[in-house]
Amino acid sequence: MGLLQAEKLVALRRHALLGSTAHRLLRLMSGIEMPNDVEIGEDLVIHHHGFGLVVHKWATIGDRVHLFQGVTIGRSDVWESRTESEFEGVDIEDDVWLCAGAKVIGGAGRLRVGRGTIVGANAVLLESTGEWEIWAGSPARRVGYRTPPDGVVVDHPTDSTPSGGVRYPTRRAGEPAQISHSPVDSRRTALAPTIVPRPTRRRPAPPI
Repeated sequence: MGLLQAEKLVALRRHALLGSTAHRLLRLMSGIEMPNDVEIGEDLVIHHHGFGLVVHKWATIGDRVHLFQGVTIGRSDVWESRTESEFEGVDIEDDVWLCAGAKVIGGAGRLRVGRGTIVGANAVLLESTGEWEIWAGSPARRVGYRTPPDGVVVDHPTDSTPSGGVRYPTRRAGEPAQISHSPVDSRRTALAPTIVPRPTRRRPAPPI
C-alpha cells in the first residue's frame, strides 16, 4: 500500500514509464487532478487521500505544504480561453496548510499564498496573503496570525508598529503553535456586549 499513497503517486506522475499509470490511479482512488506542469517542492503531505483535490496546471506548490480533501486551486474566469484569460497562476509557498474544502481562486495576475499561511476549511480565497497568517470565510479574510518557529521575523502590520517588523517568541520543540488574533478581532471582542444571565424567578410557596 505504500506505493499507492497519494504523495508517492503525485511524485511518480512525471515518470517516463509509470507516469500515465500514476495519473490513472490518482483519479480512480481519490479523484485527484494534478497536472504534470505543477511544480511541487519537497515533503508534500496529502491528508485523507486528498479526495477531490484539483490543482490548476499553472500552480506551484512549495515545501512542506499540507493539502486536505476537497481543495481546489484554480482560476475564476474558467469560461475564458487561455489566450483571453488574465490569470497567470497561483503560488502556494512553503509551510502552507489548505484545509478541507478550501478554494484558492486566482483572478487577473498571479495569486500568492504566503509562507506558513493557513486557509481554513471551506474558505474561498480570492486574494494574495501575507506570511504566517490565518484566513477563513467566504470570501476569505484574515482572522489571525500564526507563530512561526524559531523566532522568525515576519512583517505583520499592527496598530503599534505600522511598518510591521513583528518578532514572535521562539517556540520550543514539542510546544503547540500559538494563534494571535488580529487587532481588529481584538477590538471587536473588547466592544462585545456582556451577557448577564436573567435571574431565576422563585414561585411563592403554596399556602398551608
